[in-house]
Amino acid sequence: MPLLGIEVSKYNGNIEHTAVKKAGVRFAVINASTGMRADTRFAQNVDGFAKAGVPIGVCHTITAKGVHEALEEAHFFTDIIMPHRGKFTLPPVCYTDAEPSSQHLARIFVKYVVDSGFDTCGISDGADTFLDDEKMLHTHTRHGQLVGVIGEFACAFGYAPISRRIIKSRTDITDDELDYIERYERGEYVLARLADVTVARSINALKNPSYERIVPLLRVCCKLSNEDMAHVCTHPYAEEVIHEIYTAAVR
Repeated sequence: MPLLGIEVSKYNGNIEHTAVKKAGVRFAVINASTGMRADTRFAQNVDGFAKAGVPIGVCHTITAKGVHEALEEAHFFTDIIMPHRGKFTLPPVCYTDAEPSSQHLARIFVKYVVDSGFDTCGISDGADTFLDDEKMLHTHTRHGQLVGVIGEFACAFGYAPISRRIIKSRTDITDDELDYIERYERGEYVLARLADVTVARSINALKNPSYERIVPLLRVCCKLSNEDMAHVCTHPYAEEVIHEIYTAAVR
């Protein structure tokens, strides 16, 4: 099961960000702008989710009909998000439709964002969101409600790229170590569970956090099988990986 996320904008009104996290949301994509119009609740939502400890991504809906307009929108978008970039864990996303001309303008938009200093930017056709290397970032679903939170939200499910970014933002686990986990038959599932526990921060600290005590605790809290946990523990630096996840997951 991938990570549960939501996409929010001014139309969601005054969001209870901490309640959203308690409802199980593990990432949020926040609308920054549509065309040349800024979302009036963007900064409020960025600050709210950052304080709640929910990993953040940002998005723009492109309306451009030509190259010049696409560049104008990209400049407008980066101006809005740049002051907040230190709070983002996930990459920006450009929403477009499936028409070839729109896809072309979206790629121009993405190039501008990357040239402005972001390491990557996703493109979405309204259903699936891909990184610039075409690896799926997340999938949109229909609107839904969250337990204990007023209103409806555009829900999404995040995959391995989101899990990796969340883990890297909260630990010192290396790409080589994450690659080792992801190559496993159920690697993407394991990454999602590890990412989930670092966002939830629901583990009570052990009095004696030895490796031997942390391993079964993490296995249970992450809902991993014995085989899943055994794979993680066979890495040459497994002890460091386990301690990093535990430290990030303690409430």
